[in-house]
Amino acid sequence: MQCPNCKLTFDFDDDDLLIELEGCTCDCPHCGSLLIIKHTHCLDFHQYIHSQDNRWPANGQGTGFIEIVG
Repeated sequence: MQCPNCKLTFDFDDDDLLIELEGCTCDCPHCGSLLIIKHTHCLDFHQYIHSQDNRWPANGQGTGFIEIVG
């Protein structure tokens, strides 16, 4: 996977897992950017959500998150 922001790459342990991760989010292990997995690629979360609904700020400013640990 390549982070769209810092352009550095990172791997998941199992490439087949990518299909199961569709729509999941993760942080880039290099720059900490919030990413979303779509079609086996990492996209910037805020830019992706903004492209789906322009009420969401493209830079994520003023947004927050809830982390669910299972």
